[in-house]
Amino acid sequence: MVDYVDVTALADVSGDRISFRAPMVMPAGTHSLMLTAQDALGQPLQKMISFTTRHTVHFEEAASVNEVTGVYEALLAKTDTTSASPYGSTGGTSSLPYSKVEGNWSTDNRIREGAWDLGFKGNLRYLDQSAPVVYPLEIGVYPANYLLSGKYRRETYGFGLDLGDVLLNESPYTAQYLARRGGLFSANYQGLDLRAFSVLSKQLYGFYDGLGIHPTTDDHINGASAGYKLFNNRMEFRAIYFKGGETPASFGTITSPSATVIPAAPGTTAVGTAPGVTPGISTVTGVGTNLTPSPYGLGTTLGRKEGEVAGFLFLTDFFQNKLKSEVEVDFSRFDPNATDLSKAKEDKAWRVKLGGLYDKFTYEALYEYIGRDYEVIGSWIQKDKQGVTVRGGAVYPTQSVNLTFSRYNDNLTGDPLYPRLVTYQGLVDYNYNGFPTLPINLNFFKTLQDPYDIPTGLTAPQSDTNTVGGRISYMSLPWNIGFQTSYSRQDDKSPLNNDSSIRIFTLMPMLTYPTFGLSFSLSLNQTEYELANYRNDNFLFNLQLTGKLFNNRFSYELGNTYTIMKATNNTYDGRMLTGNFRLGYALGRFFNGAFNPTVGLRGQYNHLVDNVNTSMARDDFALFLFLSTSMPFSF
Repeated sequence: MVDYVDVTALADVSGDRISFRAPMVMPAGTHSLMLTAQDALGQPLQKMISFTTRHTVHFEEAASVNEVTGVYEALLAKTDTTSASPYGSTGGTSSLPYSKVEGNWSTDNRIREGAWDLGFKGNLRYLDQSAPVVYPLEIGVYPANYLLSGKYRRETYGFGLDLGDVLLNESPYTAQYLARRGGLFSANYQGLDLRAFSVLSKQLYGFYDGLGIHPTTDDHINGASAGYKLFNNRMEFRAIYFKGGETPASFGTITSPSATVIPAAPGTTAVGTAPGVTPGISTVTGVGTNLTPSPYGLGTTLGRKEGEVAGFLFLTDFFQNKLKSEVEVDFSRFDPNATDLSKAKEDKAWRVKLGGLYDKFTYEALYEYIGRDYEVIGSWIQKDKQGVTVRGGAVYPTQSVNLTFSRYNDNLTGDPLYPRLVTYQGLVDYNYNGFPTLPINLNFFKTLQDPYDIPTGLTAPQSDTNTVGGRISYMSLPWNIGFQTSYSRQDDKSPLNNDSSIRIFTLMPMLTYPTFGLSFSLSLNQTEYELANYRNDNFLFNLQLTGKLFNNRFSYELGNTYTIMKATNNTYDGRMLTGNFRLGYALGRFFNGAFNPTVGLRGQYNHLVDNVNTSMARDDFALFLFLSTSMPFSF
């Protein structure tokens, strides 16, 4: 056992000597070696040895961990069905390339000695195919992402610099888990912590715009934060400020004279639809017919955005997680279209959270307010809302329960043209684990929407929705069988009186062996509309099968999804089957483990039947010959 990992199968026993070579570079530092054996009488023998390693004489750690992967595909046969996808890859087989080569080199490098720690990680991509590619992919060799980092750390001070694809994490209402291309500098001295950053406001794939660092705020986000910790890190103050701009996404512009613009509610963006633009997926802001859709669901604007935000964060933890507090106050100035004559709008947001863990109990109370015009460059934050959320729970050896209650409302400015919608939500979640192989979950969820100050002639959503559900599983290797169901009924209290109910039943068996795996799911979803007196039935069957034969040399995979969708009023009646299979033979034994190529066949099949609109029916089939390989190496 090396570092508590059994390496017996990789060890070389020769006479009274046992040797083992790690397949990958071991990290520097302290390691353990445990030998377990039996003497001539069958009595157990055990020896534990601890040892410390350095990678080189000059560096405590100096390692490069890499993996090169590659796939070649040749189209052997296909149908000529016209692609139904506006981006030309998944709707049919006519857009499939006849040949395709993909490669990737991932690398993770580190040098460490004393207080210094340097690292570089990234992915280098290669793509070549006989058909055009879709943005952001491109033909040729290009770095997909990278991160260069350097740190210097002492007991009371240190500093660091990250260049490349960095992650900004300041606060929930400013920048939280914001991944962008640019630079991040950090420094600390005792309890003082400083950060400064400059990143591109748009997301990138590949090596564009250099390092992403620039003093301009037209298409960058530049800012800094400072924090100070007191009382042995039990209290922290942090101030945050950044400013930036964002240009419209460059995915191409759709100009349509028949475009429809839906008027926006206060504090929200207008949503436009046009031919080729899917509502709810490609959204735009502004009024007009020049719509700029994003194929990745990212909203864009017709003009350049500008904004800045200043935030203040106060954290405490005086009682070792028993009572923790967070207070955040933020102020924003934001202009959704800096090219027009309208002025930037100012607004604020704040939140107060108390919570903790005591013995078996957890609790949390949160109050938050986000103004109607509060917006931050680079981040999407739900605005125009205020309310409170209270959570509590208890965990016992065989059972646990969690309770949640919230109350929120919008229209914070009291605009008389729109109602104020108040939403109440409550959740009870109960788990029982008294039977180790048969865990049980029961839950109840209630949502109540109640509008106030409804303008004359306007219909506002008003409903009472109750949902009850449960889940039970049987877990005993090699089986894992789960069944879950839920029933939800919405009482529409508005003048429309459009009551509805939803019933869901799902069965999910799974069988797992070292060389064989089988899982499938059966799901029935029924939605009933009482006023119109009809029901939508959706039945879904999903199958996944994997396995290996002949000492793991031959592998096979099969995945199928079959869907039946039918409305009792005969507005829709369709069937859809999507299938994929893969048969491979591993050739690694012919190359002494240097790399692990696999050759085989891959196929995909799509079958669509529409009994109402028969012109939508189609059959797609494609068969590929592939050669894939992976070569991990480190030094």
